[in-house]
Amino acid sequence: MDIELSRFDFSKLAVWQAYLQGLDLHNINFAQAHFKKSVFTQTIASVLSVELSPDGQFLATGDTNHEVRLWDVESEEIIKVFHEHDNWVFSLAFSHDSQLLASGSQDHTIKIWKVDQGQCIKTLSHGSWVRAVAFSADGRLASVGGDNLVKIWDISEGECIKTLSGHTNRLQAVAFSPNDEMLVSGGKDCTVRVWDIRHEEPLLHFLPGHNGWIRTIAISPDGQTIASGSYDNTIKIWALQTGECLNTLEGHTDKVRSVAFSPDGQTLASGSYDSTIRLWNVQTAQCQSVLQGHTDWVNAIKLRTNN
Repeated sequence: MDIELSRFDFSKLAVWQAYLQGLDLHNINFAQAHFKKSVFTQTIASVLSVELSPDGQFLATGDTNHEVRLWDVESEEIIKVFHEHDNWVFSLAFSHDSQLLASGSQDHTIKIWKVDQGQCIKTLSHGSWVRAVAFSADGRLASVGGDNLVKIWDISEGECIKTLSGHTNRLQAVAFSPNDEMLVSGGKDCTVRVWDIRHEEPLLHFLPGHNGWIRTIAISPDGQTIASGSYDNTIKIWALQTGECLNTLEGHTDKVRSVAFSPDGQTLASGSYDSTIRLWNVQTAQCQSVLQGHTDWVNAIKLRTNN
């Protein structure tokens, strides 16, 4: 009915079958009210990570309430809430077939969830807090965190099959190339490292250039380009094969927390502590638009195809 309810006194009343989702209930007195079959807007803690399933059906979020929430994209309704982590959930990744969801947490673990069952099927111990996880196309999982290491896991066995060392400080971001041959990592040592994980000596490129932590990394769908977002307020675009810095994107007025390529690789989206999302033309390095509306940090961002 579009009624303004702010500052009303509903104390000691029976409130039955009231649909209150999306309403501003500021300064309403519900003291000792009796509720029955009423619906409120669901409160969610600060969201630290978001991930879209490759098939476009599901959205997963991780938050500071130690929860992973699974949403149906079409209906915008919550399907499952997973409660098994004991600390903040910083990172999420869907497998390429959308059947599995990995969540990395401050509690030093990675949980592997079976999406259709809504159950945790494996718990992997990284050995330190986990800041980022990523699935390869062939089903391996990479994790990074506070121990300066990149770990690659065989999910079916629940075992770490490779450890990459060389970073000199905590790691914050990791991504597989589309062909699964390369892995890119970055973190508090302000460097991007490109690893050829087919070889015993895997370090391919050491990419300095940022003046702040690297908090987010994305690889273009064609596997040619890396984007790294940093606490120096910039995004750098790198050639994956040569390690050359192609462009530096400047415009954010605070730390860059998240980056994501569009499916065609022509547009890069970035989210920042300045509360904005920027859309960039990757070829020209120009900002195409600034999306404003958030009132706090933009911690995570994803782009999806229009099916």
